[in-house]
Amino acid sequence: MNILELRNLILKKELPGLLILTGEEAGIQDVYIHQIIEQKGGKFKSFDSLSALWAYRLNARIGAAAVLIVRNDDKILDDEKAWACLNALKNYPGIVIIKFGKLDKRLKFGKLFADSIVDFERLTPEQLVKYIVAKIKCTQEQATELAAYCSCDYLRAMLECDKISRYAKINKITSPVAAFDGAVSSGLVSKDSNDTVFEFVDLLVRRDALAVEHWQRLKQRGESGVKVLSLLFTAFRNVLIAQSDPGGKGVTERTGLAPFLYFKAKENSGHFKNEALEKILTFLKGLEQGIKTGKYDEENAIELVMANIL
Repeated sequence: MNILELRNLILKKELPGLLILTGEEAGIQDVYIHQIIEQKGGKFKSFDSLSALWAYRLNARIGAAAVLIVRNDDKILDDEKAWACLNALKNYPGIVIIKFGKLDKRLKFGKLFADSIVDFERLTPEQLVKYIVAKIKCTQEQATELAAYCSCDYLRAMLECDKISRYAKINKITSPVAAFDGAVSSGLVSKDSNDTVFEFVDLLVRRDALAVEHWQRLKQRGESGVKVLSLLFTAFRNVLIAQSDPGGKGVTERTGLAPFLYFKAKENSGHFKNEALEKILTFLKGLEQGIKTGKYDEENAIELVMANIL
């Protein structure tokens, strides 16, 4: 199944009980998953393994989540007992989504579940440019520049677009072109194709101690502390918004978050209480302001953040 076929099934409300999503474009996958969740009433639940999902299904009662998601459980690929579970899950009164970063469709698993597999290939530069222009109303040339910065990765491009929009709002810039140029010249927009900085942000939001190791790599290559603080503020703010939202239909309208941002934030939820998130946001804002006034040293700013969070 290709993306167009999946889109048509969503529009016709004829989705199968099992979908297996794979490919490089995780951001586009999340957009489609969000559409499916909205169509099924807004309730979803994520699992780290198929066995955890299976246990949930066996104990599910009225009000159970309509969309169940398993992420990167590679054990499934070689486990024929798991395949039997997947076939049984096709009859779940909702939709089961299995996500793999990479999947060789030539293997036995790929052939057996060929009808359920949707491959999300990386967007072409021309396709991504259209998404960027639609998102922030910049020029074609600026969008092409941003696509190159992000190595044509949809999710990273949308995160950069969100930073540009925030920059425009904070600085009261009404011109999309001027906002783009200002965000780039200020160093807010990342020109490095290495996505380690985004991995670091995700780790810290999930309170994962591996963030320390990632930051050391970022620091060695001279990553800007101010830029990372801005990314952290956006990530923690989005988690607070998503965590405070009751779920269900209309989340985009209620929260003001684009579907992929809401879904990502929802996945990163649950590691901090709302009160703790509010304190973190206040701390990050004060730290960013303190760097600008000279109160804090940019070089050690992220260490301060990690000391307060981990």
